Amino acid sequence: MANIRFLVLRMNIFVIFAEIFMDKMELPKYQMSWKAGFYMLISFLVLQIAIVILLKFLGKVGLIISQDISDIINILTMWISVILSYNFFICKPQTGQNIRFDLSVKDVTTYLIIFPMMFGMMMIGNVTVSLIPTEGYFFGELYRIINEMSESISDNNLTTIFLVSIAAPVCEEIVFRGIIQKGLINRGISPLRAVVFSAVLFGIIHGNPWQLVAGILLGVVLGWVYEKTNSLLSSIILHVFNNLFYVLLMIYSKSDYFSDLLGISQIYIYMIGLGIFLIFLYLFNKKYK
Repeated sequence: MANIRFLVLRMNIFVIFAEIFMDKMELPKYQMSWKAGFYMLISFLVLQIAIVILLKFLGKVGLIISQDISDIINILTMWISVILSYNFFICKPQTGQNIRFDLSVKDVTTYLIIFPMMFGMMMIGNVTVSLIPTEGYFFGELYRIINEMSESISDNNLTTIFLVSIAAPVCEEIVFRGIIQKGLINRGISPLRAVVFSAVLFGIIHGNPWQLVAGILLGVVLGWVYEKTNSLLSSIILHVFNNLFYVLLMIYSKSDYFSDLLGISQIYIYMIGLGIFLIFLYLFNKKYK
Protein backbone atom coordinates (compact mmCIF):
# COMPACT_ATOMS: atom_id res chain seq x y z
CA MET A 1 0.00 0.00 0.00
CA ALA A 2 2.83 2.41 0.90
CA ASN A 3 4.51 1.72 -2.45
CA ILE A 4 1.27 2.45 -4.29
CA ARG A 5 0.83 5.77 -2.45
CA PHE A 6 4.43 6.74 -3.23
CA LEU A 7 3.90 5.90 -6.91
CA VAL A 8 0.71 7.99 -7.01
CA LEU A 9 2.56 10.93 -5.39
CA ARG A 10 5.32 10.70 -7.98
CA MET A 11 2.76 10.60 -10.79
CA ASN A 12 0.94 13.64 -9.37
CA ILE A 13 4.19 15.64 -9.22
CA PHE A 14 4.99 14.59 -12.81
CA VAL A 15 1.56 15.74 -13.96
CA ILE A 16 2.02 19.12 -12.26
CA PHE A 17 5.34 19.78 -13.99
CA ALA A 18 3.98 18.52 -17.31
CA GLU A 19 1.09 20.99 -17.03
CA ILE A 20 3.45 23.85 -16.14
CA PHE A 21 4.95 23.63 -19.62
CA MET A 22 1.66 23.33 -21.48
CA ASP A 23 0.55 26.61 -23.02
CA LYS A 24 -2.59 25.57 -24.95
CA MET A 25 -4.94 25.49 -21.98
CA GLU A 26 -6.58 28.47 -20.34
CA LEU A 27 -4.14 29.82 -17.77
CA PRO A 28 -5.23 29.97 -14.12
CA LYS A 29 -5.66 33.46 -12.61
CA TYR A 30 -3.65 32.83 -9.45
CA GLN A 31 -2.65 35.70 -7.17
CA MET A 32 0.45 36.54 -5.14
CA SER A 33 0.18 37.54 -1.48
CA TRP A 34 2.17 37.67 1.75
CA LYS A 35 0.59 34.34 2.68
CA ALA A 36 1.90 32.82 -0.55
CA GLY A 37 5.35 34.23 0.13
CA PHE A 38 5.29 32.73 3.62
CA TYR A 39 4.44 29.26 2.31
CA MET A 40 7.17 29.50 -0.32
CA LEU A 41 9.78 30.62 2.22
CA ILE A 42 8.88 27.92 4.76
CA SER A 43 8.94 25.16 2.15
CA PHE A 44 12.33 26.39 0.96
CA LEU A 45 13.81 26.42 4.48
CA VAL A 46 12.33 23.08 5.54
CA LEU A 47 13.49 21.22 2.45
CA GLN A 48 16.95 22.80 2.51
CA ILE A 49 17.41 21.70 6.13
CA ALA A 50 16.14 18.23 5.24
CA ILE A 51 18.59 17.94 2.33
CA VAL A 52 21.54 19.00 4.52
CA ILE A 53 20.57 16.44 7.17
CA LEU A 54 20.11 13.73 4.53
CA LEU A 55 23.48 14.38 2.90
CA LYS A 56 25.25 14.33 6.28
CA PHE A 57 23.47 11.10 7.20
CA LEU A 58 24.49 9.46 3.91
CA GLY A 59 28.07 10.55 4.56
CA LYS A 60 28.06 8.97 8.03
CA VAL A 61 26.82 5.63 6.71
CA GLY A 62 29.46 5.60 4.01
CA LEU A 63 27.39 6.73 1.02
CA ILE A 64 29.45 9.64 -0.24
CA ILE A 65 27.64 11.91 -2.68
CA SER A 66 29.85 13.66 -5.23
CA GLN A 67 30.02 17.44 -5.23
CA ASP A 68 28.34 17.54 -8.65
CA ILE A 69 25.35 15.46 -7.52
CA SER A 70 25.13 17.37 -4.22
CA ASP A 71 25.04 20.74 -6.03
CA ILE A 72 22.37 19.53 -8.45
CA ILE A 73 20.21 18.13 -5.64
CA ASN A 74 20.49 21.34 -3.61
CA ILE A 75 19.62 23.71 -6.45
CA LEU A 76 16.78 21.68 -7.94
CA THR A 77 15.12 20.76 -4.64
CA MET A 78 15.35 24.37 -3.46
CA TRP A 79 13.39 25.76 -6.42
CA ILE A 80 11.09 22.79 -6.94
CA SER A 81 9.97 22.99 -3.29
CA VAL A 82 9.07 26.66 -3.76
CA ILE A 83 7.13 26.00 -6.98
CA LEU A 84 5.25 22.99 -5.59
CA SER A 85 4.36 24.76 -2.33
CA TYR A 86 2.85 27.66 -4.28
CA ASN A 87 0.94 25.25 -6.48
CA PHE A 88 -0.46 23.12 -3.63
CA PHE A 89 -1.19 25.85 -1.07
CA ILE A 90 -2.10 28.85 -3.25
CA CYS A 91 -2.78 28.19 -6.93
CA LYS A 92 -4.82 24.99 -6.58
CA PRO A 93 -7.06 26.31 -3.76
CA GLN A 94 -7.55 29.66 -5.56
CA THR A 95 -8.25 28.38 -9.07
CA GLY A 96 -8.86 24.63 -8.84
CA GLN A 97 -6.04 24.15 -11.37
CA ASN A 98 -2.34 23.39 -11.31
CA ILE A 99 -0.13 26.34 -12.14
CA ARG A 100 0.69 26.81 -15.84
CA PHE A 101 2.45 29.38 -17.98
CA ASP A 102 2.33 30.60 -21.54
CA LEU A 103 5.47 29.28 -23.25
CA SER A 104 4.60 30.29 -26.78
CA VAL A 105 7.36 30.98 -29.30
CA LYS A 106 7.30 34.51 -30.70
CA ASP A 107 8.17 35.69 -34.19
CA VAL A 108 11.80 36.12 -35.25
CA THR A 109 11.58 39.93 -35.08
CA THR A 110 10.85 39.76 -31.36
CA TYR A 111 14.06 37.85 -30.68
CA LEU A 112 16.07 40.12 -32.97
CA ILE A 113 14.93 42.98 -30.73
CA ILE A 114 15.05 41.51 -27.22
CA PHE A 115 18.54 39.97 -27.46
CA PRO A 116 20.32 43.27 -28.29
CA MET A 117 18.13 45.01 -25.71
CA MET A 118 19.24 42.47 -23.13
CA PHE A 119 22.89 42.77 -24.12
CA GLY A 120 22.69 46.54 -23.81
CA MET A 121 21.43 46.19 -20.25
CA MET A 122 24.18 43.63 -19.55
CA MET A 123 26.74 46.24 -20.55
CA ILE A 124 25.07 48.86 -18.34
CA GLY A 125 24.92 46.43 -15.44
CA ASN A 126 28.53 45.34 -15.92
CA VAL A 127 29.79 48.89 -15.56
CA THR A 128 27.43 49.71 -12.68
CA VAL A 129 28.51 46.63 -10.71
CA SER A 130 32.18 47.51 -11.24
CA LEU A 131 31.59 50.75 -9.30
CA ILE A 132 30.76 48.81 -6.11
CA PRO A 133 33.93 48.48 -3.98
CA THR A 134 35.61 45.08 -3.64
CA GLU A 135 38.11 46.21 -1.02
CA GLY A 136 37.91 47.59 2.50
CA TYR A 137 36.79 46.19 5.84
CA PHE A 138 33.19 45.42 4.87
CA PHE A 139 33.15 45.06 1.10
CA GLY A 140 36.56 43.37 0.93
CA GLU A 141 35.63 40.64 3.40
CA LEU A 142 32.22 40.14 1.82
CA TYR A 143 33.76 39.94 -1.65
CA ARG A 144 36.22 37.30 -0.42
CA ILE A 145 33.37 35.21 1.02
CA ILE A 146 31.37 35.47 -2.20
CA ASN A 147 34.38 34.37 -4.24
CA GLU A 148 34.94 31.39 -1.95
CA MET A 149 31.30 30.41 -2.32
CA SER A 150 31.58 30.68 -6.12
CA GLU A 151 34.70 28.54 -6.12
CA SER A 152 32.91 25.89 -4.04
CA ILE A 153 30.60 25.23 -7.00
CA SER A 154 31.57 22.15 -8.99
CA ASP A 155 34.87 22.16 -10.88
CA ASN A 156 33.07 20.29 -13.64
CA ASN A 157 32.30 22.88 -16.33
CA LEU A 158 29.30 20.92 -17.64
CA THR A 159 27.75 20.80 -14.16
CA THR A 160 28.35 24.53 -13.70
CA ILE A 161 26.80 25.32 -17.08
CA PHE A 162 23.78 23.14 -16.30
CA LEU A 163 23.19 24.63 -12.85
CA VAL A 164 23.91 28.29 -13.59
CA SER A 165 22.86 28.58 -17.23
CA ILE A 166 19.91 26.17 -17.46
CA ALA A 167 18.46 25.06 -14.12
CA ALA A 168 18.71 28.43 -12.37
CA PRO A 169 17.23 30.54 -15.22
CA VAL A 170 14.29 28.18 -15.76
CA CYS A 171 13.44 27.87 -12.07
CA GLU A 172 14.03 31.54 -11.26
CA GLU A 173 11.86 32.73 -14.13
CA ILE A 174 9.04 30.43 -13.03
CA VAL A 175 9.25 31.81 -9.48
CA PHE A 176 10.01 35.51 -9.97
CA ARG A 177 8.28 36.30 -13.25
CA GLY A 178 5.79 33.46 -13.63
CA ILE A 179 4.55 33.28 -10.03
CA ILE A 180 5.43 36.52 -8.23
CA GLN A 181 5.15 39.09 -11.03
CA LYS A 182 2.14 37.53 -12.76
CA GLY A 183 0.50 36.81 -9.40
CA LEU A 184 0.80 40.49 -8.42
CA ILE A 185 -0.64 41.64 -11.75
CA ASN A 186 -3.53 39.17 -11.39
CA ARG A 187 -4.15 40.71 -7.97
CA GLY A 188 -4.57 44.17 -9.51
CA ILE A 189 -1.07 45.60 -9.05
CA SER A 190 0.06 47.69 -12.02
CA PRO A 191 2.42 45.83 -14.40
CA LEU A 192 5.26 48.34 -13.89
CA ARG A 193 5.11 48.05 -10.10
CA ALA A 194 4.93 44.26 -10.34
CA VAL A 195 7.95 44.19 -12.65
CA VAL A 196 10.00 46.40 -10.32
CA PHE A 197 8.94 44.53 -7.18
CA SER A 198 9.85 41.11 -8.61
CA ALA A 199 13.13 42.51 -9.95
CA VAL A 200 14.12 43.96 -6.55
CA LEU A 201 13.20 40.70 -4.82
CA PHE A 202 15.20 38.82 -7.45
CA GLY A 203 18.23 40.98 -6.72
CA ILE A 204 17.89 40.65 -2.94
CA ILE A 205 17.65 36.86 -3.06
CA HIS A 206 21.21 36.69 -4.45
CA GLY A 207 22.49 37.91 -1.10
CA ASN A 208 25.29 40.34 -2.03
CA PRO A 209 25.51 43.95 -3.32
CA TRP A 210 27.09 43.05 -6.66
CA GLN A 211 24.41 40.59 -7.69
CA LEU A 212 21.75 42.77 -6.05
CA VAL A 213 22.41 45.54 -8.56
CA ALA A 214 22.88 43.17 -11.49
CA GLY A 215 19.79 41.18 -10.49
CA ILE A 216 17.56 44.25 -10.34
CA LEU A 217 18.68 45.54 -13.74
CA LEU A 218 18.39 42.08 -15.28
CA GLY A 219 15.06 41.47 -13.56
CA VAL A 220 13.51 44.67 -14.90
CA VAL A 221 14.30 43.69 -18.50
CA LEU A 222 13.14 40.10 -18.01
CA GLY A 223 9.97 41.25 -16.30
CA TRP A 224 9.16 43.80 -18.98
CA VAL A 225 9.74 41.28 -21.77
CA TYR A 226 7.47 38.77 -20.00
CA GLU A 227 4.78 41.37 -19.41
CA LYS A 228 4.74 42.53 -23.02
CA THR A 229 5.12 39.19 -24.82
CA ASN A 230 3.12 37.26 -22.19
CA SER A 231 5.46 34.33 -22.86
CA LEU A 232 7.62 33.03 -20.03
CA LEU A 233 9.77 31.32 -22.65
CA SER A 234 11.01 34.73 -23.80
CA SER A 235 12.32 35.70 -20.37
CA ILE A 236 13.77 32.21 -19.80
CA ILE A 237 15.75 32.38 -23.05
CA LEU A 238 17.13 35.82 -22.17
CA HIS A 239 18.04 34.67 -18.66
CA VAL A 240 19.86 31.64 -20.10
CA PHE A 241 21.69 33.96 -22.50
CA ASN A 242 22.84 36.26 -19.68
CA ASN A 243 23.98 33.48 -17.35
CA LEU A 244 25.67 31.44 -20.06
CA PHE A 245 27.59 34.51 -21.22
CA TYR A 246 28.99 35.12 -17.74
CA VAL A 247 29.67 31.43 -17.04
CA LEU A 248 31.75 31.23 -20.21
CA LEU A 249 33.58 34.39 -19.14
CA MET A 250 34.23 32.82 -15.74
CA ILE A 251 35.58 29.65 -17.35
CA TYR A 252 37.65 31.08 -20.19
CA SER A 253 38.54 34.63 -19.11
CA LYS A 254 40.44 36.20 -16.21
CA SER A 255 38.01 39.13 -15.95
CA ASP A 256 34.24 39.58 -15.80
CA TYR A 257 34.40 43.20 -16.96
CA PHE A 258 33.69 44.26 -20.53
CA SER A 259 36.25 47.06 -20.35
CA ASP A 260 39.06 44.58 -19.62
CA LEU A 261 37.93 42.24 -22.38
CA LEU A 262 37.53 44.96 -25.00
CA GLY A 263 40.33 47.21 -23.80
CA ILE A 264 38.23 50.39 -23.70
CA SER A 265 37.10 52.74 -20.96
CA GLN A 266 34.15 51.91 -18.69
CA ILE A 267 32.39 55.13 -19.69
CA TYR A 268 32.40 54.08 -23.35
CA ILE A 269 31.05 50.64 -22.43
CA TYR A 270 28.28 52.32 -20.45
CA MET A 271 27.36 54.79 -23.20
CA ILE A 272 27.37 52.09 -25.90
CA GLY A 273 25.26 49.81 -23.71
CA LEU A 274 22.83 52.61 -22.89
CA GLY A 275 22.47 53.49 -26.56
CA ILE A 276 21.85 49.89 -27.60
CA PHE A 277 19.37 49.36 -24.78
CA LEU A 278 17.34 52.51 -25.46
CA ILE A 279 17.16 51.91 -29.22
CA PHE A 280 15.92 48.35 -28.89
CA LEU A 281 13.66 49.18 -25.93
CA TYR A 282 11.97 51.73 -28.17
CA LEU A 283 11.58 49.14 -30.95
CA PHE A 284 10.28 46.58 -28.47
CA ASN A 285 7.69 48.94 -26.96
CA LYS A 286 6.64 50.02 -30.43
CA LYS A 287 6.11 46.40 -31.49
CA TYR A 288 4.22 45.50 -28.28
CA LYS A 289 2.06 48.60 -27.75
